[in-house]
Amino acid sequence: MEIKVILDTVCPWSFIGKRRLEKALTVIPEKSYSVSWEPFQINPTIPVQGLERRTYLEEKFGSIEHANKVSRNLQLVGSDIGIDFHFEKIKFTPNTVLSHRLIQYASRHQINLSKMIDSLFIAFFKNGEDIGSSNNLKNIAVQHDLNGDNFLNYISSDGDHLLVLKKDEGFRRMGVQSVPCFIIDGKYTVSGAQPPEIFHKVFDLVKHAN
Repeated sequence: MEIKVILDTVCPWSFIGKRRLEKALTVIPEKSYSVSWEPFQINPTIPVQGLERRTYLEEKFGSIEHANKVSRNLQLVGSDIGIDFHFEKIKFTPNTVLSHRLIQYASRHQINLSKMIDSLFIAFFKNGEDIGSSNNLKNIAVQHDLNGDNFLNYISSDGDHLLVLKKDEGFRRMGVQSVPCFIIDGKYTVSGAQPPEIFHKVFDLVKHAN
């Protein structure tokens, strides 16, 4: 069973959806599935240098009060699945192309991509780090046994820049409008951070179709 996980590194629902998928996968043998992690930008118009967080929240939600209400709900949902959101620490909303390029870069090395993506989410949502910063991304790369200097050389080039944009555009053409989105065996789509029970139903469909 092949699972494509389409996500963005600054999307809290992507973090929640990833955890829920992984919980769902605990009931099936590891060798029976493979997971790939695919890029999507929920804010493709964010400048390369990013955007001050308060400005971003006001533009997205209309007011800080509404944004805070949404954040409180996310904190409740996250706590149920072991995610400790600290939205108050976030001072900057980055453009996520560089973080997606880190994922592409890491996919060519023998590391646990799932754990590295968790590190990206934790850096942003728990520690308030700017994951649009090359140096912060280098630190995450090094945490996962990647060579920091090699990564900086890669990120300072245009390596995978167009690939990330083309993948993003391709998913939009397929009809993906928000993330997380999960494409299972190329024909079943689960949209949103669904509970494990929904994934189990799709896994059963795949099992009976094969």
